[in-house]
Amino acid sequence: GRRILKSRIDDMQSHMNEIERLAVESEAEAAAAAKMAPKKKFRRPRLTKTADTTTTSVEKSMPHQYAIHGNAIVVSMLVHELHHLPGGVATETLDTIIAVSKNLLNCQYSEGLVE
Repeated sequence: GRRILKSRIDDMQSHMNEIERLAVESEAEAAAAAKMAPKKKFRRPRLTKTADTTTTSVEKSMPHQYAIHGNAIVVSMLVHELHHLPGGVATETLDTIIAVSKNLLNCQYSEGLVE
């Protein structure tokens, strides 16, 4: 159980890193598209690729979001059960869980990830 707990935490961290990478790429693509956008004229505004870029980055991040959610459920269930066993959960593992949780909570305020 403790090995599974550690592997799920590591998996959550790797998926979180991938989501952050996708957000940075999306921001860079949006900035490049904004530079390339034509100046406003008196005609109807043209559709830009920023909406397409956002959609594809959201679609790319969905499997990672699902994996983080599933791993978070597994981690919470294991911590709940392992704490009753002799030896419980190692302090180092609990510190890692708290750090990952804090990182996930901070993501809801990240401009790049919210968009």
